[in-house]
Amino acid sequence: MSASRSAAALTVAVVALTVALAQPAFAATTITRADLQGTSVRIEGSGSSPNAPLTVNGGVLTGQADANGAFRIQSNSFAQPADCVVTV
Repeated sequence: MSASRSAAALTVAVVALTVALAQPAFAATTITRADLQGTSVRIEGSGSSPNAPLTVNGGVLTGQADANGAFRIQSNSFAQPADCVVTV
């Protein structure tokens, strides 16, 4: 997969994550970092529900937000999919 196609897939994933995490106006989920390079993926942010579960592509990667709603999930052995969906 080319670098531009990987970047496009990651952009789609971040937009999908932002839409999926839409919360009332008084709370906002923020993605502060989203990287997909080769087999390395890293997604960081804040504003999720405290201790919310994290899944990437239906459970290929999993994690959990902390008690403040901050989250970070990463892997150095991530197989790049055609698209990427993250659920918080």
